[in-house]
Amino acid sequence: MLLDFAARGGLEQIGKKGGELAQIVQKQLKHRSIDQIYLRKRLPNMALHIVGGNNNIVSNLLRYLHYEVSTFKLHLDANAHEGINGHMAVGALKHGALVIDTIYGRLQHVDDRLHFAATVHNDKRKNPNPFTATFESSLLSHGVKAELAFTDANNKKGLQVGAEVEMEDGGTRIHLTPEKAIVAYREFTINPENFVFWGDDRRLRANVNLLADDGTSLSLHGEEADSTYKNNISVVVNHLNLGELASVVPYLPPISGELNADFHIVEQNNQFAAVGTAEAKKFGYQGVVMGDLGGELSYQPTEDGNHHAETFVTFNGKEIAEAVGTYFAKDEGSFAGKVKLKSLPMNMMDAFLEGTQTKMKGALNGELAVQGTADKPVVNGSLSFDKAHIYSNVYGVDLTMDTTTVSIHNSVLELKDFALTAVDGSPLKMSGIINMERPDAMFLNLDMIAKKFPIIDTKRNRESLVTARCSLTLQLTSMELLIN
Repeated sequence: MLLDFAARGGLEQIGKKGGELAQIVQKQLKHRSIDQIYLRKRLPNMALHIVGGNNNIVSNLLRYLHYEVSTFKLHLDANAHEGINGHMAVGALKHGALVIDTIYGRLQHVDDRLHFAATVHNDKRKNPNPFTATFESSLLSHGVKAELAFTDANNKKGLQVGAEVEMEDGGTRIHLTPEKAIVAYREFTINPENFVFWGDDRRLRANVNLLADDGTSLSLHGEEADSTYKNNISVVVNHLNLGELASVVPYLPPISGELNADFHIVEQNNQFAAVGTAEAKKFGYQGVVMGDLGGELSYQPTEDGNHHAETFVTFNGKEIAEAVGTYFAKDEGSFAGKVKLKSLPMNMMDAFLEGTQTKMKGALNGELAVQGTADKPVVNGSLSFDKAHIYSNVYGVDLTMDTTTVSIHNSVLELKDFALTAVDGSPLKMSGIINMERPDAMFLNLDMIAKKFPIIDTKRNRESLVTARCSLTLQLTSMELLIN
């Protein structure tokens, strides 16, 4: 790694200048007015240049934080005559499934104003999520203005929206620009008088409406405070195309459908509460349409400082699940809750089985109690299947799932002769455990036994890949499998 640092007066002078500059900035922010020329004239005279690869103190620290970079570069100059000017570049940033090819940023003084611009780029030749995102901003005398844009691999603009943030007496005002903005590939008209005002008294007022030609709309409204509520905020989404949203937001799962949602947030006695409803019509995942998926959510703080929430899930208009829980903020934080499954349709799993030529039908019922921490939840309860099948028209197999109740004790699911039964009555029986104590590393230990169990039984039809009958006889003891 190359590090080159130079400063007039040395580190002591830099520290002194930096302290003075910080005090000036605080004073100007307090008076809600930024004098950029005055600030520029009090900048220290310094230069910083850093170049590194993937094996140095910086990259090793990032690796410790689960980030990896192939290269990085930073160059920064500051002086009272030219202001602050510099640029930075990061190559091949990785964090889990997140992969970014190039990040570039430039900071410069132009016409006595400080400007910042950044570009994030993924190359479609080598990255599964190609896109280009840009961010531009400028420091103003009473705030900042910024614009964010996103362009996909086909050079189609999926996002272009900006904002002006201005400090005023009593708070900060945000105004969205331009009047014609692009969100999720849709052109929206923003009401010209739109604003979001966050007061020094922690009260929010807002009037933002975005409307597209096809009826898609987004709105945010914050009402004036009254004797009941200090804050009264509503967020409404109508006819939002989730497929287009997933294509414009990098690394969002491949979902589809039309979202309608209405959320309401209020503050009373310095505590926030929220209620909301949402429904995604023709909701799909990985190109497989599940149906109309909806939900209701309510959140209420408790008198002792904890957080209580309830949610109900519907599928095609019928309630299929409910969950009630409380988060305890004391110490490292923990939670306790209950989940009830009410004839949850098994065909909802088809989207996650896409590509396996396998589908499911029937229903799942159960009651679960969950408590502990996010790193180590403890689950107790039971599950049962109702006329549930795993089937494949391609392979001519239809397996009926056992209706025997399956118990879960301290995050360990126990199977005792749990059977998958073929059409001819032949069972595949399983006994053992599925250990879910660590959600990121579940462990299976199963015994399996079957005699002349059909795994392919097809006649010639439009869906069959083969025409054959193939059966399996096996006896496995203590089959172990770790699922990361």
